[in-house]
Amino acid sequence: MKKINRLLLLSALLLPLFSGCEFLQGTLSSAQEEKLAQETGRPSYSYKTWYYNGTSAEDMTKVSDSEFYAESLKIDFGKKVAVGTLHGSISVSYKDSMGNSHTDVTREIRGRLSPDFESFYLDMSYVINHFDAEQVTSGTASVDIKLSGFVCAEGRQTGRSLEAFEISKLQVKPLFNKTDFIFSTIGFDGAKFAVPLNAEVDLEHETVTGLDALRNEYDFDLAAEGKTLYLTPKFAKPDDGTFVTVPLAGIIPQGCGSAYEKELTASFVKNLIVIDGLMDENYSSGYAVSTADAEGDSCTDGYDGASDLQGMYVSSDEDYLYVALTGALTVDWYDGLVLMVSKDHNLDASDAAGSGKENFGFADTKAYGRDTLKHGKPDYYLFDRIYSGTTKAWVGNTTASSVEEVSANVLSSGITDGSFIEYAIPLSDLAKAGIVSGDTVHIIGGFSAHWDDGVYLSDAVPDEAVSFNASHSSATVNFQKGLEFTLN
Repeated sequence: MKKINRLLLLSALLLPLFSGCEFLQGTLSSAQEEKLAQETGRPSYSYKTWYYNGTSAEDMTKVSDSEFYAESLKIDFGKKVAVGTLHGSISVSYKDSMGNSHTDVTREIRGRLSPDFESFYLDMSYVINHFDAEQVTSGTASVDIKLSGFVCAEGRQTGRSLEAFEISKLQVKPLFNKTDFIFSTIGFDGAKFAVPLNAEVDLEHETVTGLDALRNEYDFDLAAEGKTLYLTPKFAKPDDGTFVTVPLAGIIPQGCGSAYEKELTASFVKNLIVIDGLMDENYSSGYAVSTADAEGDSCTDGYDGASDLQGMYVSSDEDYLYVALTGALTVDWYDGLVLMVSKDHNLDASDAAGSGKENFGFADTKAYGRDTLKHGKPDYYLFDRIYSGTTKAWVGNTTASSVEEVSANVLSSGITDGSFIEYAIPLSDLAKAGIVSGDTVHIIGGFSAHWDDGVYLSDAVPDEAVSFNASHSSATVNFQKGLEFTLN
């Protein structure tokens, strides 16, 4: 009887030794587990999003394997590791071009260790091969990853199996918003040109060289600040229309294993602002003025499409008056943005009694406000139905009480991500209203919602320039409180 008890006791004592490292690790206290992790390393990925080397509109299905897993997810261990028998899965969830949901899974796991053996670069080709016009049309997807088979490769813990790596609902997004850029040459000396990204990046190089069609070289200093790359020219001001191809290299997004290469194109133009839906540096320069509007002060009045204007930026050059609007902008088929430009009538003796005030209607029956135009209030009126692509503009003739429709060859970026829209109004159109370079104007922007059962102005900027009736069906506009700007 005693012999049997000794055998049972011996078996109990030896059981953990024959049950593998996993069993032993599961019996450790939290302090012991932490000490073991310090000695062996622990797989981790501290980001919620992984960024691939493309734009949302780019076909990523032809990723080349010859780049040796250039698009990889970097899993950190903090200690040297080795790969035993690698097992796992990568699951990709997305919506196709018809809006149908899909989940695809692969168990073919590929990757390589970093040069210091403390990280593993998981090949993400399977994921980004989904990004084309038929499958992932939005440019984003969700990924689940499970990996096991790593062992410790240093110290007294060498050969010990490490815990499996798991991450769920990792978002996959494009690093770039666009790769074609137009830059202004006004204020060129000391200028730096912004390339917005969707993630912070590290750079392996501080300079880059671009080429034009004749193979002339254009050197730039390269820097990364936040989610923006900056190209600082190291060459003289180029001619209007100069087109340069800029090959970037050594870009490492957060959580990526290998550096990216990407080719950008840059066109240099003489105009101050480029209408591309991006906030140009010149909007915050001495060439421009701006104003902010309160957030959340728009009137929804039961309409989901009402927008909240939150800012306006104005500038000009020898060809255009530029106006940009920011805010929480949402539009439907009948909604529109309104721009009103009025000359500074404090200096106009013929209109001194008007005080710049006027009841202003926004109904469709008034042809987007045309019939409400009077002498100088406003001198230029633009209504832009963004969703339907309808743009109308009028000028108030300064020598008569009539209204003239102008060509409305307004350049507009349309509403972009971040609710930013900008316009370039030809000075030739403003000249028909008697507004020329050197004149001071007051500018007001508004969001006008047009529906079958009611019409109203949801919000305006500057806020103090407009007051509304209870239903927002009409507004009293005081142009003297509009954003003041003197045309350059």
